[in-house]
Amino acid sequence: MHYVQMNILQNLTPSSIAQNVGFSSSHLSRRFKMETGVTLNQYINQQRIIVARRLLKHTSMPIREVAEHCGVSDWNYFTKIFRNEVGCTPTEFRKGEQSDLKNNNKVSFGNELPCVLK
Repeated sequence: MHYVQMNILQNLTPSSIAQNVGFSSSHLSRRFKMETGVTLNQYINQQRIIVARRLLKHTSMPIREVAEHCGVSDWNYFTKIFRNEVGCTPTEFRKGEQSDLKNNNKVSFGNELPCVLK
């Protein structure tokens, strides 16, 4: 997990992580799922979304750049994983944040999300 967090801005895959930690990809993926309850890909995507939420909330960086900064070169795929994790698109998330900040009536969801988690 530490390796993923430290390298989240790279194009991480289970294979690339396995090479760096000295396991086969299938062994690493199986062990990770057994110990955490989520797949390695799910964990990587969750970490990317954490970074993306911060960038969307605190910068005016275009969505494509946010995706690239989070290690995802295809912004359509980025939008898909963002929607799956957060429950709305990156654009909707940003608009919700801006609206809440302008109105000074931000509702706290405990995780800084203006839309519902799935």
